[in-house]
This record gives sequence, C-alpha cells and structure tokens, in this order.
Amino acid sequence: MRNNSSSKDNIKELFKKELENAVQPLLERGIGSTPALVNTVILLICVNIDLFGALYSGEIGKDASSAKNATRFMREYLGRIDERYRKVGGLLYNNLRHGWVHQFGSKHLLLNNGIHVYFGFNDFENFRNSHLRYRTSDELEGKILVISIPVFYKDLLLAIDLYAEDAKNNDNLADKYKKAYSSIMEFEKENELLTRSYIEKRDFEYIYSIL
Repeated sequence: MRNNSSSKDNIKELFKKELENAVQPLLERGIGSTPALVNTVILLICVNIDLFGALYSGEIGKDASSAKNATRFMREYLGRIDERYRKVGGLLYNNLRHGWVHQFGSKHLLLNNGIHVYFGFNDFENFRNSHLRYRTSDELEGKILVISIPVFYKDLLLAIDLYAEDAKNNDNLADKYKKAYSSIMEFEKENELLTRSYIEKRDFEYIYSIL
C-alpha cells in the first residue's frame, strides 16, 4: 500500500474546509425557519454530497451517474454515522437534492397506502432522536419527516472524515479521488461547449470582447 496521506489532507483541507466555511456561519447565526437560509444550507449539503459521490467513485462529467454515486456515498459513509441514512438515502437525495435543484423546494411523497409525507426542517442541534423521524401536524393531512439541519450537516462532516481516512488507507479509493479531482480541475474547451444547445457563439464573443 502506498502512502496516501496527501489524499486525506487534500480531502479535508480543500473540500471539507470549504463546506465548513460556507455552512458554519449560517448555523451560528441561527437559520430558524427562515426559508432562504434553510434552502441555502440544504443546497450546500446536497451539492457536497454530489461532490463526494464523485470523489468516492472517481466519476465526474456527463457520463457519470451522479445521483447513483452520491447515494452510494450517503449510504456508505453517512450510514456509518447513522444507520437511517443507509435505509433512506436514496429518497433523501431524490426529494431534497432533486427537489431543490429542479422544483425549488423539497418534493413530497404519496405512499401506496395513501399517506402523504412532507419534509420538515429544524435547526435544533441536539435533536438526533427526532432526526429522520415522523411528526404529525394539525395543519397538514399526513406525516412530516423531520430533518435536523445541524445533525445532517455534522453527520456529513463526520462522513467526510471517514472517507478521508479510507482514501489514505486504500490505494483504489485514493486513485479514484485523484482521477475525479483531476477532472474537476480540467479546462472546458470552447469548441466542445459550443456543441451544447444552450451555449451560443455570442457567449464567447462577449468573452473575447473583454479580453
């Protein structure tokens, strides 16, 4: 086995530190039930689960199955922190990440037994027992699956530490990390970008005009 300490250090210093710098000030401020702050923190958590799914799998780019890789990371590493992530990681990713990115809010569930399930959020740091548990509401007909945002965030930080340690001790994981990291750092080429339907020549005309 090689000495992969640099991979561990990079994971924690380059990526974990960025997440902490972005999220910790918001939590210290107190997000309460302010929708904009809740949305911001959930998006940051989900984007980083995407990121670590890519680093863990070594796959990034248009051919990569980002949802599958992110869910694998969640079940494996967050699942070591709390078994509930292994059990429900796929739905969490779908309803939170896809919900906010594509529908501007968490998706709701309609179960086969007819019960409606909503996602609810709080910023109670010491409420692990209520995290990923149901509560009822007098205002909504159905169940609310509660997510403690501080618990979710801290579980992700612990999961990153576990992954970093594994990358240090596993040559295969370290190689996948380096492959994904190299892809992240690659430049995108003008001619390739122009093949995308939403990018037009005038986009690059502007870039050239201000050089």
